[in-house]
Amino acid sequence: MKNKKGFTLTELIATLAVLSIIMGMAVAVILNVRDNVLKQSYENVVQLLETEASRYAENTGITTVTVEELITSGYVLPDDETDIYNPVNNESLNCYIINSSYENGEYISTFGEDIGKSEGTCNIYEKEVDLLICKYNEDMSSCEDFDSDEWFGNNITLGVKYRNGDILNDESYTYTWSSVDGASSNEPFMTTNTSLISQGAYTVKVSFEDNKVSQASKEIKIDMQPPVIVDSVITGEDGSSEEWAKEKSAAITASDYSGSGVLGIYAGDITECRKDLEYIDVDDNQSATIKLAEGNNKVCIIDKAGNYSDGSYNITNDKVDGTGADWIHLEKDKNTYAKNVTLTGTAQDTKSGIVAYQFTTKNDVSENDNSWITIDKTNEEIRYTYNVTSNGTYYFWVKDAVGNISSASITIENVDAVGAESISLTSNTSAYTKSVTLTGRATDTLSGIVKYQITTSSTKPSSGWKSVSARSSVTATKSITSNGTYYFWIEDAVGNASSTSLKVNNIDNAGPTLSSGGRVSLGSFTAAVFTDVSTPIQVYYYVTTSTSTPSASVITSTSRTFSYSCGNTYYVWARAIDALGNYTVVRLGSIYGGDCCSVGTYRYDYCSNRGYEVESRYNSCTGRTEYRTTTYACEYDDGCDSWGSCKSNNKKTRTCYYYYGGREYSYSERKSCTYTGGSSGGSSGGSSGGSSSSKDDYPTSYEAHRECSNLSNASCSKLGYRGGGVCEANSGAYSVCGSAKYICYCCNNYDYLGQKIKWNGKGSCKVV
Repeated sequence: MKNKKGFTLTELIATLAVLSIIMGMAVAVILNVRDNVLKQSYENVVQLLETEASRYAENTGITTVTVEELITSGYVLPDDETDIYNPVNNESLNCYIINSSYENGEYISTFGEDIGKSEGTCNIYEKEVDLLICKYNEDMSSCEDFDSDEWFGNNITLGVKYRNGDILNDESYTYTWSSVDGASSNEPFMTTNTSLISQGAYTVKVSFEDNKVSQASKEIKIDMQPPVIVDSVITGEDGSSEEWAKEKSAAITASDYSGSGVLGIYAGDITECRKDLEYIDVDDNQSATIKLAEGNNKVCIIDKAGNYSDGSYNITNDKVDGTGADWIHLEKDKNTYAKNVTLTGTAQDTKSGIVAYQFTTKNDVSENDNSWITIDKTNEEIRYTYNVTSNGTYYFWVKDAVGNISSASITIENVDAVGAESISLTSNTSAYTKSVTLTGRATDTLSGIVKYQITTSSTKPSSGWKSVSARSSVTATKSITSNGTYYFWIEDAVGNASSTSLKVNNIDNAGPTLSSGGRVSLGSFTAAVFTDVSTPIQVYYYVTTSTSTPSASVITSTSRTFSYSCGNTYYVWARAIDALGNYTVVRLGSIYGGDCCSVGTYRYDYCSNRGYEVESRYNSCTGRTEYRTTTYACEYDDGCDSWGSCKSNNKKTRTCYYYYGGREYSYSERKSCTYTGGSSGGSSGGSSGGSSSSKDDYPTSYEAHRECSNLSNASCSKLGYRGGGVCEANSGAYSVCGSAKYICYCCNNYDYLGQKIKWNGKGSCKVV
């Protein structure tokens, strides 16, 4: 267990000493904070009182007021029932003075000193009132403010007013006016009494009731003496006063002695000096350089008080030319339409004289433009001409010796130098046709069109024109039947010619041209082929033994075969007609019939491998057999596949093919056979000695399009196909159709291949 030990005496004394120091420092801090708070409170009170004193001065014009007056007037509230106290020492502030002054448009107030009390109330003090000195107008109806730097050109009547504008003219108040020149007045107003020049302060003191007083002063400047001209020097643009110039100036110096000072200088062509002239401001030397008018110039001076000189000073300004030509004109030589117009420009300048001229289409030129045409300077009339070939506005310009530019203009509208304003030539169609209608159109709104025509010449025609009275537009038509280039020409009233062209290549008046074919042989000829731009083309033929060209009306056949006789020569003609009806008749050729001979008759020969009958004949005229394939259908055997193996049902089959009328068909055939199966035999015999044998058998099935040809009914016998297109009766091999595959119906009037056939009763069919 540890021993507990207390503080020693020395430690206790030291601790108490430290605590006392800390307490002392805390008290000092607290007191300092309290003083600062009280001081800030006092400053806030003073600021409030100064603000309300400014408002009091603005409302009453009184610039000296006590705190007590602000309380009794209701501008501030007291801390108790009567007083406002200083927060620092708790003393009353009621008898402290606050002074206000007007600065920059507002009252600024300053808290002042204590005037003390007597018998419980503040001592008496003078209440300063803020007043202004003003200037009455002529009928004394208003009194206006004015600047202390303002100069007056005559005596004025001064008054006094509050700053809010109310005029002070109560005769119960005491007014005391005084001035630097000794003048005084006891009226609410005072009129200055200056005979020439006066500059000094005027003061008025006003005593009101209730110890209110005011004093106001104003600097008054009066100048009743007019200024005078000291000197003048005239100079031109080049510094000389003797040469011609656009303008000249005078350097004029003036003086107002000890008055208000020179304000401006004027020089011009007037009869007398006035206050409302446009005076030129002077520089620090009270001088100005002024442009002078030509001739007499009266010089006037005005000072800052409005006094102006009497106008007795004059300056004569010679050799000034500021206006250019005295007169200038521009005229044209004709008013009717023409290819060109001549302009004549005239002008005169009797002052500095004309030195250059020019004609332009622009409405502005400069003095240094290089397009000026210079001439010897002259004061006489000048005359120059200019030829124009287009309409527009033209200008005639002249320049005088000092650079003045003058102009005259004229608008030209009667020039017609270009011919037609618009011209066209069109066709009524672009399709092939036998004739085309051309339409020419043109406009000329100037001199007008007087003649026109449509030609094939690219040069202006000398004759053949269609004449009309001058028109602004024309339309011409012409029907043509030949291809080529055509021109539409017009000529206007002043002789301008214009044209346009159109190439026509869609006219077709020619018949077709034979290009190939038409080879003639005995009894026939090949087709003749014609070409033409207008399609389609129709071709007709005609065969004759005459050598004369036949009439087109008889060439109407489309057949390319003809009959002939022995020993005659045959001529074959063709007529080709295009879509427009143009036709051509040509002879294709001729052939001699030769000795008498026979061309033979076509008869059935065989069936082609495509299933159509082929006919043949022997032509003794040519000595050869001729063949032709017909459209009659027949059966052509194409062969059969190999027989299949013998099957367990003792049958074997194969498929056969044939063509009929260009189409391939097929059918199945079967044959009886003897099948002997082996121990492991299949459909083609066993593997251990199986065997098979066969015999012919009838077909057992046909495709859907197959029909057996053997029909037995009341009107037909059992027929079979014998070949060569012949059916015949046969009750043996064909009794159950056998191998017959040809469809042969020999019923009465049966329609077979487009012909009616019937049984002839002798084993074949015949055509009805």
